[in-house]
Amino acid sequence: MNLFSSVISSCAIVCLVWALAVFQPTPAMASSTDKLSVTQAKQKLSSVKKTLEQESNSKPASYSHFESVQISGVTQKISLSQMASLWQDFNANSELHSSLKRKPNKVFVYYRNFSSDYESAVVSIGYDTKLLTKFSNAMNLPTSRFESLLGKGEYSDLQLQQAWEKVDYRKDITAIVEVHYLSTDSSVNSSEVFISYK
Repeated sequence: MNLFSSVISSCAIVCLVWALAVFQPTPAMASSTDKLSVTQAKQKLSSVKKTLEQESNSKPASYSHFESVQISGVTQKISLSQMASLWQDFNANSELHSSLKRKPNKVFVYYRNFSSDYESAVVSIGYDTKLLTKFSNAMNLPTSRFESLLGKGEYSDLQLQQAWEKVDYRKDITAIVEVHYLSTDSSVNSSEVFISYK
């Protein structure tokens, strides 16, 4: 770099620094700007809180969802970590599937009688008996008040597992019911999870 270029570069840097120093806001201007930002942030936070309150008020916290639902399928006292084997038993139950009057649109999973450490329970996977021509060992889903752990939607297995993290294990659990909605090809296209405490 020659001397002329160095002098020009140095002058440009000095001018830039002086320009930034001259045009920076005074402390009074900066203070009012900060107050404006804080006020705007508080207004946005207030509007978000109002929106959330309206949404929570519009949705009931608990409700009775299974009044007259009776299911039949496979039932077993099982460790919850072994649910895949119960699903295999359900899928392999040709007698149950052949007794369907039409393609089902829902499969229910009914958990109850949890062990003290919540690692095992009596679990039933089945169809609504109204869809079956013959069935055995039918059971009524409880008509107690249920709370939603996971609203109806399309979820991955991981998201369904995370719904169980919302369970308040300090309370006595009466039942947990998963409802899996089926598409025309019998694949699950959405699910929801409910819980009832004593």
